[in-house]
Amino acid sequence: GSLYRVDWVPLAGTAPAEPPLVMLDDLRPDDAVPAFVLAHIDPVAAADVPTAVRAAAHRALGLIQAWLADERYAGARLVLATRGAMPAGGPAADLAQAPVWGLVRSAQAEHPGRFILADLDGSAMSDRALAGAVASGEPELALREGLTLVPTLASVPPLAQVTPPPWNATGTVLITGGTGGLAAHVARHLVTEHGVRHLLLASRSGPDAPGAGGLREELTGLGATVTVAACDVADRESLRALLGQVSVAH
Repeated sequence: GSLYRVDWVPLAGTAPAEPPLVMLDDLRPDDAVPAFVLAHIDPVAAADVPTAVRAAAHRALGLIQAWLADERYAGARLVLATRGAMPAGGPAADLAQAPVWGLVRSAQAEHPGRFILADLDGSAMSDRALAGAVASGEPELALREGLTLVPTLASVPPLAQVTPPPWNATGTVLITGGTGGLAAHVARHLVTEHGVRHLLLASRSGPDAPGAGGLREELTGLGATVTVAACDVADRESLRALLGQVSVAH
């Protein structure tokens, strides 16, 4: 019955001896590969966030694929370091790097023990503490002013019961994907539990969708006025035309 959130807490235990941490770009073909190799996902200067996200993700993906393809790295771990991508000790500073964590987590699930995620804050203390932090064996780390933090689940205190505002019984509720199974449940709930009396069910197939006629009859029998319409809501003009058909009174 509890909800949980991710909290970042100090890493417990004694810090292990610092292993050699070598930059991936500094490794030559004939070098012995150390246990931990570091690669930075540097912030990208871009005109917009989507461009920066794509650049960071492509950089991380390229590193992951090259690491897995090279047999020299089979016994080593690649530490992918971001800066300000995680809200550890404060809000995330670089949202463009945050998706890198999701990408690397997928790689960690498919290849256990091959990758470590580390989020830095740009301080010299954190840079110096990184080698010792990765030796802990934790798959995810955040370093803030030299302090190593790890993610853990913490229970969320229950919220006070809040009475939701009532639905406007005279207004129209638009349900997109409105002829599907989930939409049918939502529509029934709105009519029976919230007193909604005007429904606009929109889907690409509209009235031709399997079961659309039966759903309309069922909801009408429950006291609602139901319109089933064919509309691709991703098409701006089609959606504008659909909404324009709703009567002013509703």
